[in-house]
Amino acid sequence: MIYVGKIIGHHGKGKALKVEPFSDVVSRFQPGSSLLMGCVGGDFFPVTVEKVFYSGQKMVLRFKEDISIPILSPGDDWWLAVKEQFSPIPAEGTYYHYQLIGLSVYERGILMGHVCSVVESLTYDYLEVEKSGKHVLVPFIREFIKQVDLEAGKVFTNCPVGLWDELED
Repeated sequence: MIYVGKIIGHHGKGKALKVEPFSDVVSRFQPGSSLLMGCVGGDFFPVTVEKVFYSGQKMVLRFKEDISIPILSPGDDWWLAVKEQFSPIPAEGTYYHYQLIGLSVYERGILMGHVCSVVESLTYDYLEVEKSGKHVLVPFIREFIKQVDLEAGKVFTNCPVGLWDELED
């Protein structure tokens, strides 16, 4: 399952919810689109987008179904998702964030840590690599990322000297 939007609150008293989108596939949220809604670690149920509009900088989705989500409070973890087979195949050499998170990162054959998140910036994305509670941001550019092997669950890098110093004991 691929999480495509985080539900951040109700919008009015109807069937509309404020959503923070986590997908570059704009058509995912168009009227008639089928999504799954649920809490992380719980069951997800199907919903259909009836209308999409914006309130300030937040996307608001109204659904055809009656949505009975209890009042959202801090710490609630409600999401919209799709099944992986309904995602477009990315272009060669590009990846969805969910494909990179969890991969082992190797520098010249040495395990440096695991990708714990992907950080977007204006110029390029960064892999956030974690090892023993310490974190390093690695620019996701050809000069540093030499190979991504999804089947093996590995990323091979060739980074400048000093980049990995934060992870050393």
